[in-house]
Amino acid sequence: MNHMGPEKMKAAMPTWLPHYASKSKLSKEINSKLMSMSASTIARILKPTKDSIIKSNKSQTQSNHLFKYKIPVRPFQQNINSPGFVQGDSVAHCGTSIEGPHYWTLTVTDIHTTWTENEIIEAKTAKNTKIALADIQARLPFVILNFHTDCGNEFLNYEIMDYLKNPNCYIVQTRGRAYKENDQAHVEQKNNTHVRNLLGYHRYDRIHEFNLIKKIYQNEWRLLMNFFTPQRKMLTKHKVRSKYIRKYGPMMTPYQRVLQSKHVSEQTKTQLSNQFKDINPIELVETLNLELKKLMNFKNRSDRKVAI
Repeated sequence: MNHMGPEKMKAAMPTWLPHYASKSKLSKEINSKLMSMSASTIARILKPTKDSIIKSNKSQTQSNHLFKYKIPVRPFQQNINSPGFVQGDSVAHCGTSIEGPHYWTLTVTDIHTTWTENEIIEAKTAKNTKIALADIQARLPFVILNFHTDCGNEFLNYEIMDYLKNPNCYIVQTRGRAYKENDQAHVEQKNNTHVRNLLGYHRYDRIHEFNLIKKIYQNEWRLLMNFFTPQRKMLTKHKVRSKYIRKYGPMMTPYQRVLQSKHVSEQTKTQLSNQFKDINPIELVETLNLELKKLMNFKNRSDRKVAI
């Protein structure tokens, strides 16, 4: 199930298990035990794998002080109850050194539905960012209303500003405070779950790697993460003395949240429902593992474990 966490796996089990059972003969006893497993039991089984994951924290964001004063800071108490308010960020695939040409990933996530799209770019330039953002918009099941980012040079520039101010599809551009990652907490989280967990911290700088990653992002990966991977969403947060009390809603996939939204057209919902019926997550994972194995073999990489 593509290295899901225990709570996500528990919520996704009813969706995934019928596809697995149809391919592998599964007894009623095993099927019943899998469905009745608690999140804590799943966590205990997955603990050795989780402990083996190597985490790193590298930031290559450079603030553009000239444009910081042209883009407003988004209000922190903004109540978002419809899709279209997205956050964007870029992730460097530079390995251990930022020197020399290497590829980047543009991550765009919707705050209300948690729908996330990724696109690989050759260099962190305004032109490449604009093209990637246009490709992502074409794949989203809703229009972008607000584009919120950090203060990176790839976002705060005239080319992006002019693109977002297109009168045919005007998009409000806002930014967070410089060096305050929590201002873009939604997309910062997705940088880990949707990019690093997939591609690791390797250096990618060859054209065949670019083409393969682009194919993965636009096909298997986006379908798995948006249609079959539940996401947790915080409903309320308030402070009691020195502690924050958070209340979360039920685990749901981005696809399910889009279907529940009153701001998405029925035609779009019907198209997504028909697409969902034709997707088999087991086959997607098998294809994804083959492509990742091929990607790792380009430079003899083998640190990401494939699903069994």
